[in-house]
Amino acid sequence: MMDVSTVDPDILTERLDAEFYRPSFLENHRLLSGLGKRSTLGEASTAIKLGYTGPIDDCYSSEGALFLTSKNIVDGRVVVGPDTLRIRLDVHNGKLSSTIAKVGDLLFSRTGTVGKAAVLHDGQEHYNFAAHLFAVRLKPAFDSGYLGAFFNSRYGSLQSERMQRGTIIQGLSIYDIPGMVIPNHSESVQRYIGDKVRHAEQLRLHADACTRTFEKLIDDCCPELSRLHAGSAKHSRAPASLLDGSLNPGEFNPDRLLVRSYLQSNGGRTVGEVADVETPVTNQYGQNDIYIGLDSIGSSSGSIVPSTIAKEAVVGAVRQLPVGPVISKLRPYLNKVAYIPSWLSGALNLTALWGYGRFC
Repeated sequence: MMDVSTVDPDILTERLDAEFYRPSFLENHRLLSGLGKRSTLGEASTAIKLGYTGPIDDCYSSEGALFLTSKNIVDGRVVVGPDTLRIRLDVHNGKLSSTIAKVGDLLFSRTGTVGKAAVLHDGQEHYNFAAHLFAVRLKPAFDSGYLGAFFNSRYGSLQSERMQRGTIIQGLSIYDIPGMVIPNHSESVQRYIGDKVRHAEQLRLHADACTRTFEKLIDDCCPELSRLHAGSAKHSRAPASLLDGSLNPGEFNPDRLLVRSYLQSNGGRTVGEVADVETPVTNQYGQNDIYIGLDSIGSSSGSIVPSTIAKEAVVGAVRQLPVGPVISKLRPYLNKVAYIPSWLSGALNLTALWGYGRFC
């Protein structure tokens, strides 16, 4: 059955694609258009640039400027790693000088997962960007951290989603970006929110640096473990003394057994020896109570984005998570590990997470 929406002719634009007039898009547009203080992204910017579209195969280098694509926009952040592309600095400053990204630029993905937004905070590297992205350079009266938070909110992301064009392959157009509506609060309000965003980014960078330091310490102290490789065999061999009721071959992967044996021989203890699983069950909760499910926890990052009981449509008994580490107990989400801070103590979960409390 085809969905049909009735649209007032007064709100029709040159866009005649039915998705553009989806009820949720129209309601969001009505709310934003009704704001007393509002501007458009075009009014807030000095330039909106499309990333480099020409050939670049002969410009890559192991050193030089980082070359960002939509893959580098993750959970509202610009994320780079060892596999991020780089281009030569002479190309960055010459042939691609018009697509240099600067600190404070607001980046949008225009292809792939359309509408992802992030602010470039780091000024330690040189950055350039591909045609997968737009870069918006803002006027001094508009705070980039504030607008980054807005476009990662429900109201901002609905606008990005609405502006998509195309049938088979959808994307954002550089001609539509300037018309996006933004709440134009006072500079002090914007700066307050933006400072919170920047502080959070500084804490994330510090956490990433601590993780790298820890991994280096492990490599230095346990050189045997640094040479491990992921096994690909469909079977494993283990002594009968290690069998504990689980017949999952992955648990007895040779590399995993080596890690376990090495840690135990060097004073390591099991989680069960140092902490108790502490996730009491309850049926007493409200629709606005905080819910933390698997989707709330970032993979291999420890980040938490809480939801609510109502938003996740949770029914039945739930578990209360204590302050402390939580670990996913379901495959393939075993890389989802996080720490529940005191302000999220008592957050609710179904059965996907183990919460640990009462550490010895």
